[in-house]
Amino acid sequence: MRPLDIETPGSALFPANEAKHDRIVLGIRVVVPISRSQVPAYVEIVRNQHGSLLDVFRPERLTNGVLKIATTKRWHFALKGYLRPDDNGITYSGTLDLVMNPTRFLTHQTTVVPTEIAVLPLDEALLKSVMRTRQLKALTFNQDDNILITPAACGSSATFLGGTTFGHRHQWWDQILAVYLEQVRQMIADALSPYGLTDIPASVDYGALKQAEVYWEASTDNAPMFMRPFVDAVKRRDPEAQAFWSPSSTGGDANEQWVNVRAQRTIGVTLYAKTLTRVRCEVRYDANISDVLTVQGGTVPPTPLGKLRALCADASDRATHFWDGTRSSFRPNDEHLDIVRFLSAINRVSPEENRAALVSLLAARGCLVATPEGGFAPAKIVLALHRAGVLDHSELRGRSRSYHLAARYQRLFDRLFG
Repeated sequence: MRPLDIETPGSALFPANEAKHDRIVLGIRVVVPISRSQVPAYVEIVRNQHGSLLDVFRPERLTNGVLKIATTKRWHFALKGYLRPDDNGITYSGTLDLVMNPTRFLTHQTTVVPTEIAVLPLDEALLKSVMRTRQLKALTFNQDDNILITPAACGSSATFLGGTTFGHRHQWWDQILAVYLEQVRQMIADALSPYGLTDIPASVDYGALKQAEVYWEASTDNAPMFMRPFVDAVKRRDPEAQAFWSPSSTGGDANEQWVNVRAQRTIGVTLYAKTLTRVRCEVRYDANISDVLTVQGGTVPPTPLGKLRALCADASDRATHFWDGTRSSFRPNDEHLDIVRFLSAINRVSPEENRAALVSLLAARGCLVATPEGGFAPAKIVLALHRAGVLDHSELRGRSRSYHLAARYQRLFDRLFG
């Protein structure tokens, strides 16, 4: 993961060949070889699948013989739409919406090797882990599990980070996408095939790419404190930019903060603090993706994988334009971060009952003399604050127990107290 540095140009932070994909929506064409008279039996077959296909779909019969198709919430995909009787009288068909998330899919795996994921049973690869979801949501500010982190408690040996710019990371991601797309297509085909009525399987083919999110992540010491001046910089450059702090629109108990600039009505660029040390830049395409790919020029492969890869170049250009246009007006405020560092150091090294006295003395006097053991500032705490960079040793008159605030923190309190 690249370090987030305001001096780094966008082309280096957001290269097309290092982009990944989050939520995507595809059209998917489904043809099932059944007649109207077979619909009641077909619904029971799909609802009562067993083994690896247990509880994938719960179809409903509507008026005029129409079938409503929807997945249960157990899987790493969501298919929704309608199958209608064809004029030939022997098939039902429809183009349904398929929602997928390759990032979430991968972070629930116990391996990151595409060939190993490809040979997993479909229900093992595509079934959501309730425990992993809970663990991952606890790590993110927006309480979502779409992040490539291995929680310490999950027992997985998968490592999502590492490698170099020359480590063929885009080929690896393309292979993950290809495995995921094929596994989802195969599960849909298996679960919707009318076995027991006919030996002919359902036909399932991918269609248009309707929506997509392309993203990059970068590391920083403190993502929320980076976002605050960055949001100000974006607002100075574009007063119509949207900035959001909390609570999250998707959950009142989330701690999300982001800034969004819409390049046009259906395309937006968002930068937000994903975790304490990660910032995510995301380009979201809500519609008209085919127009975007046409404007790019060249030949775009008609497959979902080809379209997703081609979209990365456009997303890279938009993220770079957004970042580079903001860098010149970015005004970092180290004092904001110093407040966090100071309080974190105090909390980390001192018991709760000592903190008020320590902070009060340092804020008011700017210096501290170590007390005997059992006091509010015993030597072990003072030395720990010295190692943390909060205190400097006072050499004046050989006072070995006397310490004063480090210059950065003294300036901070001088400004606070005037």
